[in-house]
Amino acid sequence: MNPANVLEELERAQRALRAAQILHASDLLEDAVSRSYYAVMHAAKAALLVHDVIAPAAGRLTRRSCLGLGDRQEPPQSAAAGRRSARGGVPHGGAGRCP
Repeated sequence: MNPANVLEELERAQRALRAAQILHASDLLEDAVSRSYYAVMHAAKAALLVHDVIAPAAGRLTRRSCLGLGDRQEPPQSAAAGRRSARGGVPHGGAGRCP
């Protein structure tokens, strides 16, 4: 565990939560929900980093590895996903995020 990575994620979570509160007070509910989602995501990522369940920016994570149920694995790509990657797109889930 790298404490700097954990603190960075917690700070991002706090900033997103503060933004959600401001947006909610301004009656911008859809945007408040979006910022709330990111607050929870960054807080959860910090928790996973504390327990060494994930490594920061360590490639694609599977749903099983995000839940602590198995090793990080690259799932087989469909032909469409392969084409997206060849064009510079990111296949479903993206690098370093839980799907």
